[in-house]
Amino acid sequence: MRLFRAGHFREAHDCFQAALERVDSGDQPVLYFDLNYNLAKTLQHRGEHRQAIKIFEASRIADGRRYIRYEHGIASSNCKLGNYTVSIQQFTRITEKYRHCKKDLFYYECKLGIAICHAMLNDYGEALKLLRALTREDPDNRAIYLKEVEHLKLRLDEELVLNSGRRFQRLDSDSTALRPATEIRIEGDPQLCELLSSIVTEFPEIRLPIKAVYVEKRDNHPSGLKKLGASNNFVPISQGHRDHLGHVLIYNREFWSGASVPALRGNLAHELMHRAWEDSRAERLFFSWTKDTLTYGCLERIIDLCVMAKGFVEDIYESRKYIQERSRCNESIDFSLGEISRLLLSASTFEMAGADSNLTKFEVPEAIASDIRRRVFD
Repeated sequence: MRLFRAGHFREAHDCFQAALERVDSGDQPVLYFDLNYNLAKTLQHRGEHRQAIKIFEASRIADGRRYIRYEHGIASSNCKLGNYTVSIQQFTRITEKYRHCKKDLFYYECKLGIAICHAMLNDYGEALKLLRALTREDPDNRAIYLKEVEHLKLRLDEELVLNSGRRFQRLDSDSTALRPATEIRIEGDPQLCELLSSIVTEFPEIRLPIKAVYVEKRDNHPSGLKKLGASNNFVPISQGHRDHLGHVLIYNREFWSGASVPALRGNLAHELMHRAWEDSRAERLFFSWTKDTLTYGCLERIIDLCVMAKGFVEDIYESRKYIQERSRCNESIDFSLGEISRLLLSASTFEMAGADSNLTKFEVPEAIASDIRRRVFD
């Protein structure tokens, strides 16, 4: 469970699988079903929802006493797979059966799931009604519901723009058009705020205030992160999200304790580009990065390309180098050093065939070029 809570889902999956092979369902039924449930949860976090559903369904039949957790797992995975109507039906069955125990965590999670499914089906009115009701019924998690309300309002606004046929005119004439970066309020940790202030002018697409904070090891858990409006279990490196007050950037202080200024600045630029992507409505105009892990992986590369195009080549390179050196896992959905290096080398030799191009030739910064020469890439 320690690996699971830390976000190391591949390792946690292997451990749960190994433990299951040593447990007899007849002698230790509770442990056996708990291990199966946790195994399915790791598959969910890895995006393997069809396999997770198979385990949940088998466990639901064999362990009827804890029907609610398996049914919730099935409904959640169906939502991720895009089976929104089926997911609503499953979530609704849970809420109707467990109306007497509304304080149960699954009850409110199911209500939130129903709202999200309605939003994905473009039933914005019903989704907004459910979310607003949740802010009253479950005040402890009000920040989470308000964040969803904010996202829903943005989606509704964008839908109206697209349907009206005035997509680009609206973006140009919107009353919340791009404002000077000097008007963006930045607050939080002094070091992060100083770095953000020095680069935010390169992200004029950002419209909302920014709060950037370090999370200490003792607070890097669900209840601690909930105070910052985050709903995840753990922040391994950094993450950003938007709530009703603006953008929130959360950095794992333990992970970044040894980072150089360029490395930290590169990661901040990456997170700012995500915020700019949202505020400029690029997500809705192109694709939704929450669709699946492949789409998310592609967006991560687009984000890094945008960051490099804004002039943060050396910073993003130093950031990736630091992350790879500090991470326990060499795998990453982000640009690897090898990918960045090959891209820069390609850009330095780029020729527009058959054209008298006046493009300025890109030169790989010496700090990176010397590092490339020392490395051997696949």
